[in-house]
Order: sequence, then C-alpha cells, then structure tokens
Amino acid sequence: MNPIIDAIKDRRSIRQYQRRQIEDEKLEAILDAAIYAPSGHNLQRWNFLVIQDKEKIEDLDQRIKKCMLESKIPRAVILGNNPKYKVLHSAPTIVIVSGDEVTSNPNGNFGPIAECSAAIQNMLLAAFSLGIASCWIGFVQYLFAYPEKMSDIPIPTGYKPYYCVCLGYSDLNSKPGRPERRNNVIGYWD
Repeated sequence: MNPIIDAIKDRRSIRQYQRRQIEDEKLEAILDAAIYAPSGHNLQRWNFLVIQDKEKIEDLDQRIKKCMLESKIPRAVILGNNPKYKVLHSAPTIVIVSGDEVTSNPNGNFGPIAECSAAIQNMLLAAFSLGIASCWIGFVQYLFAYPEKMSDIPIPTGYKPYYCVCLGYSDLNSKPGRPERRNNVIGYWD
C-alpha cells in the first residue's frame, strides 16, 4: 500500500506518554507540517502555542477539569471529579491551536476552525511518521469557553483557541491495531 495511506490507517490517539521530551527537530517538523495544511484563499489563519513546561501543563489540565465540573454535563463532571484522570494525559508537549477570527476575506469567513482542524491532522500524521505519539484533545473547549480564565495564556489578540494536541513518546506496551470502521457511510450521486 501507499505509505501515506498506511499512516492514515495506522495512526492512533495515544493517551499514555513517557516523561522524556520530544526532540526540538521533531517538534519543528511537526509544526512545519501544520503550516502546510490547506486553508481558504491561503489565508493560513492559525496560531500554534507550544507548552513544554510540566507545571504549566499540569496547571492547564487542572483548569480544564474545573471547567468540566462547572459544565453540568454528566460525563464531563465524572471525569472532572476523577483525581487520576488527566485531560492532557501527562504529555510532555502540548500545542494549543487557535484560529484568527478577525481577519476574513471580502467574501466572508471561510472557517478558521476548518483550517485549524486540517493543520491538526497534518500534525498528527507528521508526528506518527516521526515515531511521536499524539492525541487531539477536544475537552479543552470546556476551558476555552471561559476567556477570563485564560487571560495569562499568550493567545494572540483576535485568535480563538479551538483544540490542543498532545505530543510525546508512547508509554504503551503494545501498538494499538486498526479498529473496525463503520460501513455504509459512502454514497454516490450518479
């Protein structure tokens, strides 16, 4: 098969990381892949904030969990109350991905969230190709819904944070296999 298609099929979300930090050159390659994602009218409306300080990552994790408790969503409250649960899975590197919601082209806003999502997918595949485990984190949106609780986090003015990506070396004993995929999700309009 094709190595790109194999990477798409073999990459998995990893939620257990070794403590060792990823190498700078691998991080740079992953971020470089992100900025080569497609974007509407090539506006490239994304920003990537890298966090590698263990205390800052732990603080961010605790903030997210507190906001999960405030959400009143049963699953979020259960996880927020679990002292063993780590939203960011103790990953040594976290990337907050934000989109520029101020700049738009004359025809309107073509969706910085879609552009950021494409950049995240590039990051995940690039990480996998370099032997780096990753996980796309959506639970951070519980915190991102409260900008006043993030005033010390250096997100550029006019940018809205959407997701985080965890990066690090896998601490799993075995490689996860390919899960079954749903059938009957493709149709043709002839």
